[in-house]
Amino acid sequence: MSIRAGRLIRARFVIDVKDCGLGSVRYLPSLREATRIGQLYFPDVTASVTVVRAPPVVGFVYSLVKAFMPIDMQMKISILGDDFEEGLKAQSGLDMSHLPVYIGGKLDLT
Repeated sequence: MSIRAGRLIRARFVIDVKDCGLGSVRYLPSLREATRIGQLYFPDVTASVTVVRAPPVVGFVYSLVKAFMPIDMQMKISILGDDFEEGLKAQSGLDMSHLPVYIGGKLDLT
């Protein structure tokens, strides 16, 4: 998209973690590696990362981990629960019309 537009198009990630249980922990090394590569090679491409429908424990764990992150990275990340519409808009500028129906949005992907 950046090449076609002739300018840098920044990504806004919305990650739905509803129903992710403890079994999902096995994927953390992969997520950590993907995050490392993204920050190393594409730090300016990611405008925001918003985790939605997160159980309270995710927010708690993030509050412990974020102290070890650079401030600019902390500012890009937001962890939100089930009632995320307002926080999503504040963090990323996206509203529910930009999200698929399966997470409460209005975008029909079928």
